Amino acid sequence: MRLRIRLLLGVLVLVVMGAVPALAQAATVSQPKLSSTPVAGIPFTASGVITPKASTVPRAAVSIKLFAKMNGQYTLVKTYAATLSARPAGKVGTSYSRSMTIRAKGSYRIRAIHHRGGMVVARSAYTYITVARRIDIDSNVNGWLAPALRDTLAPAGKPLDIVFSTPADWAAPWPSPKQPPNGAAHFIWGDFTKVSADGLIWHTPGLAAGRYDWMRDAMPKWGTGCLVVAQRIAVDKNAHVDTPALAHLPADVNFGDVSAAGMGCDRSIAFATRLFTQASADPLIWHTAGLDYGRYDWKCWMDDCHYGTLAVNAPAQTINVDSDVNGPTAAPANVPLDFVFSPSAKMMCWRTMHFTTAGDLTKSLSYPDPLTWYTGGLPAGDYYWQCWMGPACHGGYIHVE
Repeated sequence: MRLRIRLLLGVLVLVVMGAVPALAQAATVSQPKLSSTPVAGIPFTASGVITPKASTVPRAAVSIKLFAKMNGQYTLVKTYAATLSARPAGKVGTSYSRSMTIRAKGSYRIRAIHHRGGMVVARSAYTYITVARRIDIDSNVNGWLAPALRDTLAPAGKPLDIVFSTPADWAAPWPSPKQPPNGAAHFIWGDFTKVSADGLIWHTPGLAAGRYDWMRDAMPKWGTGCLVVAQRIAVDKNAHVDTPALAHLPADVNFGDVSAAGMGCDRSIAFATRLFTQASADPLIWHTAGLDYGRYDWKCWMDDCHYGTLAVNAPAQTINVDSDVNGPTAAPANVPLDFVFSPSAKMMCWRTMHFTTAGDLTKSLSYPDPLTWYTGGLPAGDYYWQCWMGPACHGGYIHVE
């Protein structure tokens, strides 16, 4: 009797163990696809297809699980239920779709899970998501007429999602029928990707310090501004050497953590020139809205243990570029230069001059200041520039030799 019970239990275990793989092979679930790049607070859609192995297998539930990366590990934060669509006649595929919203920046992953009869039938592969820091910009600002409202600050080297507000005059026609309706914003240069179909959301994996102008399509009354990417400057307070910085651009200067050995001394580090604002006591962070060329000394006021200089570029040679001459402008190779565009007779066009040839060029000043591009030195060659609003009216090149 005991042997018979053992045999029956063994058969039961085999049946149960065999049932799980059979059930798991009843369908496949595709990896979720995203309708757009996820942006904090903006809905997007995750969708895919579930394909049963046979057309007789009934449809069942699907859930989409969202995991957030916390302390190096992914943790389930939310489960979305999605209803499967009706299966097309003669086909075994059936789609799933769910609208989702991620509220905060960070790293995430999602997967779809197919259920039937209270059991998991199949799982998809993971889709990994990165939600960047969100930068909101008022698309109704006219930065040319109101320079104080022109700039929006952003950090360097960080993934960003730039979200423009819906324009107050969205799609309103110009008086002339030949002009396009008022539209979305566009960045004139820089590593940006349009996320939304209406052009109000843009993504960048990270930008170098500089000024990145944007403007609205048509823009009869407003829609111009600048995304100003501030420098992040790390100073070794024990090295006593010059630390380089770019001119005219905002900068956050970080002296590192307060050390246990010289805590009081560390906290007394300050710049001799009061063009900086202390932004934090621990770690020591100082901010400046932008400096001219020159040397800016800092030291520890308690002792001579920490001292150094923030060296803002080298004095650059100014190269004046006539924005009305569609020809070459000569410049020397491998020396610091400021290319300064002169005002054009067509004022609006002059405000959108930019380089189309890749190179070590940083826009350091923009309208209403002189339109200035800085380079620490260019190799020999030709570097082309043009007006973004109308390349035919203004364009030329810098001939470096």
